[in-house]
Amino acid sequence: MIYVNRKKKLGESGNEEEIGEKRGGEKEVGDLKEKEGPTRFALVVYLKFYVALTIFVSKSIVCRCCCPPLIAVPGLVFLFQRIGSETWAALCGNSVDFVVFSLSANRLGLTLCPLNPALKYYEIEKYVRQAGCTRVVTEARFCEKALPILQRIFQETEIFTLEQLGSMGDENVEELTLNGEDLSDFAAFVFFSSGTSGAPKAVELTNRSLHGLIAQIKSISSSSHQFPLISPDDIIHGVLPLFHAGGMLTLYTMLLQGATVVMNDRFEPQLFLATIQEYKVSVLNIVPPILSLLTSCPLVDKFDLSTLRMIYVGAARVEPKLIETVKTRLDQRALEVVQLYGMTEAGLLIFMTPKNNERIESVGLPLPGIEFKILDDSGEASNEIPGNLWLRTPCLLKSYRGIDLKPINADGWFDSGDLARIDSDGFVYIVGRTKEMIKVKGWQVSPYELEEAIKLNVKGVEDCAVIGIECVERVQKESESSSISGVRPFAFVVGESCDTNEVLRFVAENFVSYKHLAGVSLIEALPRTASGKLTRHQLEEIHKITTI
Repeated sequence: MIYVNRKKKLGESGNEEEIGEKRGGEKEVGDLKEKEGPTRFALVVYLKFYVALTIFVSKSIVCRCCCPPLIAVPGLVFLFQRIGSETWAALCGNSVDFVVFSLSANRLGLTLCPLNPALKYYEIEKYVRQAGCTRVVTEARFCEKALPILQRIFQETEIFTLEQLGSMGDENVEELTLNGEDLSDFAAFVFFSSGTSGAPKAVELTNRSLHGLIAQIKSISSSSHQFPLISPDDIIHGVLPLFHAGGMLTLYTMLLQGATVVMNDRFEPQLFLATIQEYKVSVLNIVPPILSLLTSCPLVDKFDLSTLRMIYVGAARVEPKLIETVKTRLDQRALEVVQLYGMTEAGLLIFMTPKNNERIESVGLPLPGIEFKILDDSGEASNEIPGNLWLRTPCLLKSYRGIDLKPINADGWFDSGDLARIDSDGFVYIVGRTKEMIKVKGWQVSPYELEEAIKLNVKGVEDCAVIGIECVERVQKESESSSISGVRPFAFVVGESCDTNEVLRFVAENFVSYKHLAGVSLIEALPRTASGKLTRHQLEEIHKITTI
């Protein structure tokens, strides 16, 4: 695993030595040179039936930072022997140290709740209470900002840093025994959902869920569908933060397959592109906004990205034209752009597009171990028309923490909240969210349908989002007039050269009357999460404020 610190320029190293290839594919940077062969340590994650995933992390990790990565987390073992199993909040960035800490926590049977270190006091307090966190760890680089906040929340609890835990105690993680305890139903992680259709929820994933994910990865190669695979020869660069399930658990799966993973502590376009060039990255694991950057950023032409052979993209809807545009921009028609569908509650990998996929509007086919069904409003199977997508997977959450909500029904099915359809060949298409559908006079209006049409057909529109708003219509009947209140679609568009009247005209001329827009608002940027998901409830707030 390789860690690139954004504070140093690519091509620099601790003592001015350049990165060199070592025997067996090992690498070195500056004072992290290998001496007498690789010094390795193993951290074992115990899973159902004591199936073990051993991830080896070498001391010769290429790590562009001031200090070498921690070689173990003995302090965590020391604390575990004193206090036992607890839930730890972790306000940490992307680093090898945090990966090692996470694996150590998994090994010991601790529950880890990763949180964005950029969160404010109100958010941190709310999340740690909901997740039931009793301990907290952060990094020295975040202490100036985070410590005052954490001290207010954890008043009677010592606050640790990764650096402290790496230097305290002398126990060896590999020598610790858990007395045969079965940890399969013990919570390994609590991740907070994105909160795109409501308040973020504390999603509890057990070791059984992790085992299901690992078993799934191992079985993909034997699937009857030809899914794109990575190999130990691949060098992978991913940009999702490790406080996100899509970042941490994807990293686990990549390391499980023996690939080399290059990490940045945060995303910056120039560093991202330079990393691909310098490390000859062959596989990217990204989200739609970064895929879009590859099509539009002027910096792309200044770097050699020819080593790329595959791009995994997920976490949010991908516009079909974006896939073709990125292949053209990079001048690589053979580049495989693989769409992934997953969710924190039901598994990172649920649907994936197969090799040589021509159905670019689809999220693909179900991966091994995935059961799904599409039901209409009456609960009947509905494959011909869009319906509610229900999932039963080996990676399902155990529960939501801190709220009285049972996410799984008596038969073990989870309602994804997505509207989907399936074609005659079994390919799945996500067409919207059940909570985002707009009901106009009894008719269902899909915001996705309007958004895609506007972006594709109205000149100057760079981005678009449609929500339902309450409005009042004046109805004239003979000599009397009356007012009727109801919900109508309303569009927010991004684009300096966009004409809002043209948006209204296009929809009026091309869609049935109940889909016509009540109005259009020009906005500088749409509110999105770090992974590119649109937060529609924020648009509802914006509309309320602007119409007061």
